[in-house]
Amino acid sequence: MNKTSNPKISIVIPAFNEEGYIDECLESILNQDFDQDYEVIVVNNTSTDNTEKIVREYKNVILVEEQIKGIAQARQTGFMAAKSDIIVSTDADVIVPRTWLSSIWNLMLDNKDAVAIGGYWILYGNPIFEFIYKKAADLDILTKLTKIYSGQPLSTANLAVRKWAWEKVGGFDTEIKTASGMDDIDITLKLSKIGRVIASNDFIVRASARRYIKKPWTIPLRLINALSFSLFGRGIWRKGNSDVR
Repeated sequence: MNKTSNPKISIVIPAFNEEGYIDECLESILNQDFDQDYEVIVVNNTSTDNTEKIVREYKNVILVEEQIKGIAQARQTGFMAAKSDIIVSTDADVIVPRTWLSSIWNLMLDNKDAVAIGGYWILYGNPIFEFIYKKAADLDILTKLTKIYSGQPLSTANLAVRKWAWEKVGGFDTEIKTASGMDDIDITLKLSKIGRVIASNDFIVRASARRYIKKPWTIPLRLINALSFSLFGRGIWRKGNSDVR
């Protein structure tokens, strides 16, 4: 993978104090079997640890600074910096398989009518969470959730979006400041209104369970927020939230 002025895919990774995880994330993304040029953009979102220093050691990675704190704001900044027509979103504590980008690329080629395609994620670091998320992927729960939502909800931990579609819906809602704010459901439900959005278990990533282990109360927060989206079309936590990332 080389820096290029014409990448086929742009990968956006927001990062807030991820010194313990960003290395493994970037190594997995830079070690793809994808035979096209792609760019990797890390958005340093006011980190106070060694995240920025670690990222700067990767010559093929683009580092973007975002001083306004918030997960949706960081993603928005990264998407704005992206050069390609297909933008892929993930998180700094995610490890992707070697076939990740090639799987996304092929699915996008095979589904030209799709404005976005999202995959599953399995939590590592806790056997209970790992089992639950593995079962969710096996049962294709994301697709089944369309019966509740007025569209296809997906996760920004494993999401590919056509840039024109992201622009058409106005991008991310930057008032969403926390992970429990559901910036991922917000953007994918908006995308569902303008085109086909697909959930696929062809490209599964692994994400750290540390947030749920350290702060288990974020689980009911996310569930309540998801219920709010299904009933009212919006989350109940917005600007002014305490940071639960």
